[in-house]
Parts: sequence; C-alpha cells; structure tokens
Amino acid sequence: MRIYKAFLIAIGLLNSILLEPSWGAPQLTIISVTNSGFKGDADQIKGIERALSTLAKAQKRDVRLVEADITNVIAIDSAFQSDSQVVVISSNDYGIDTLKTFHRINKKFLGVITSHQYFSKLNAVITSAKQSGVTIVALPNHAVTPQIKNSFNQTFIKLVETVGVAQNLIPADCDKSFNQNSTDIIGANNPNTKYLLVVLSGDTQNTDGKTWSYYSTEDTEQLAKFIAARAKRDHLKILITNGPRTGKFDPVTGKEAKVHKNGVVDLVTQKFLKTLKEEQLTDEEFQLFNFQFGKSSDFSRLIGAVRAHPGSQAFIDGGSTSMISQAVANLSGKVPIAVYQHNAMGAAHNEHVKQEYNAGRVALLTANMTFMPPKNRLKSQAKSAEEIIAEKIIQEIGCSTQ
Repeated sequence: MRIYKAFLIAIGLLNSILLEPSWGAPQLTIISVTNSGFKGDADQIKGIERALSTLAKAQKRDVRLVEADITNVIAIDSAFQSDSQVVVISSNDYGIDTLKTFHRINKKFLGVITSHQYFSKLNAVITSAKQSGVTIVALPNHAVTPQIKNSFNQTFIKLVETVGVAQNLIPADCDKSFNQNSTDIIGANNPNTKYLLVVLSGDTQNTDGKTWSYYSTEDTEQLAKFIAARAKRDHLKILITNGPRTGKFDPVTGKEAKVHKNGVVDLVTQKFLKTLKEEQLTDEEFQLFNFQFGKSSDFSRLIGAVRAHPGSQAFIDGGSTSMISQAVANLSGKVPIAVYQHNAMGAAHNEHVKQEYNAGRVALLTANMTFMPPKNRLKSQAKSAEEIIAEKIIQEIGCSTQ
C-alpha cells in the first residue's frame, strides 16, 4: 500500500492512456481508475465514463479522458489541471484508497465510486466523509437497505440508486463483433434464421463471503426442457453460452472444479446439452460457446447475432446483474428479453429481477418454469444506469442537463 501511495503522489503521467485530448474552455477531465483484476468493475467505470463524456460533449464542453490501471500507473498527478474540472471514477477498495490519496495531497476533483453491491469499506467513507474524497456513490437499488440509505442521508455524499448497474457494452460494438466473426455460428448467413440465446447461470457466493449456493444439474435440466419446448414451438436455433461460475464447484465435495480451461466443459453445461438431445433436438439446432479463461467472451457477438436476426429471443441468468444490464441496454426494443430465476440466486438477485420485471424491461421465467410476459415499460426506466449516474455527476459539477 505504501508503494502504491508513493506512486500516486509522484509527479508525472506515465503508463496511462490519454484519449481524445481537447483544448478550450470549459474543459472536463474524466479520470477512470481501474484494476485489471476486476473486469466487472472496469465495465461499470468505463460505462459511466462513456455516458458522462457523451453528456458533457452535448453541452459543448471539451472533454479529456484519462484511463489508468492501478497495477501499472506510476502517477496521474499531471491530469489535474487548473483550467479543468476533474471527475475521478473508480470502484471497490482500491478506488476508495485512490480517492483518499488524491484528497490528502489537496487535489480538486469530484470523486465517484460505483459498485454492484454495498461493501464494508464504504462504512469508513460514510463515517469520515470529509476526508474520503468521495462525493458520489452509485449502487443498484436492490443492494440498498433502509439502513444504508439512512447512513448516506447523514453525510454530504450523494447516493445514486439505479435499476441494475452501469455497463459499457453498446449495440454498435455487438453488431461489429458479430459481423466480423460470425462464420462459426449456425445459421448466421441465413437472414431467416431465428435464435434463442441462453446464458447459463453459475454458482453464487453467499452474503457471508465464504459459502456458495450451487447452480445444479437439476436446475439446468429444468431450464433445458423449457428451452427445448420453446425452440421447437417458435422454430429457433439455440445459442448457448456460460461463464466462469458455471459448474465452478463440485457440489458433493465443495471443491473447485477444473473447468473452463483447455476446452473442458463443466458438468452443468454438459447436463444442459444432454437434456436438449433427450428432448429430440439435433446438433444442427443448438450450439455451445464455452467460456474459457484467457479468451474473450462470446457474449457480445451472440448479442449481435440475435440483434441481426428478427424474431430471435434471449434468456438471461437472473444471478448476473451485469449481464441483465447489458442485455437490457443492447436488446430492448429489438429482441424480447426474459430473465430466469433459479435456486442459486440470493435475495439481492431476486430483488433486482423483480425490479427489472416491474419496470417492464424483461419477461420473467420463475424457478418453477412459469413464464410471465413483460409488463408495459415504465417511462421512468427509459434511461440506463450509466446515464442516470452521469446526469448526477453533471448536476454536482454545476451544469444543468436540460
């Protein structure tokens, strides 16, 4: 930690990426501090950066973007310029440490912390707000209890609540990913192909931070039977993907399984595929895109595939707040989205899914395989989480969004 703080205090801007340099006033400098070990955090941070940059440019502001990873940045001191308002966006413990350090060396900035859940270090931020360097904390409202909300009400720190979390995946990127890499996707060259995208769930860490709830082969068998029937009814080809938590643990021993490496397919995914075959689907009617550590996820290009083929559908894991947010941002108004519940989901996951359903953003498939069509979408839920957070930042730095 001492070495890290010394890096931050040092003068100079090294090993950071300077994007879109601009000149003229008023200028806004947006500094995004990420940690390469936390990809979910980075997606939230970059999503807010993108939305804030877009909003500021629409107000004729010059925008300067500085991206720094704490694992290789020596200093970002020179990014604080006297002729520019500065916003620093980060997440997690490392983000709070960064903002505290900037505050101690008398830097003038607006500090933003974003997260998919409330974490313990925020307690210290709330109790010593004036020394934290944090001005805004953005959390999904399913993670905000009355006690948490009351704690923020007693400080000058602004709590921004959203449905879902900020994210950085946009339709243009999905379409580009699909168009540049679609030759291995079944039916991709046929404009009449219709897809059913399924994102398989995984084991979920419980709130104690130690134990896990398992997404079982029984859960995935139930889902596979429902998906098979729907694919037959609507004449859909099934595109299946999973994630690093799918089949993560052996439910008998509780030990971590050696999966998602060297092409190994976990037991949960194997059960899903086996059930599809038992339901009389052929290899030409479904396809697996197996997550592998060290390789890019196929999720964005599969989103692009369903976007490119009218009549497609998507079923997203209710235990993944980020993937639900990405699906809503990229498929709404183009492809019907359903979120499925299961026994590995915690209370916060179920509350998030409930909010998305009540807002009319998704259909719901319950854990007992009851399908509930989407409600009419609320106008108040038209904006994304990152857009709502960006608007609050603009408000705090003194610029009306009207």
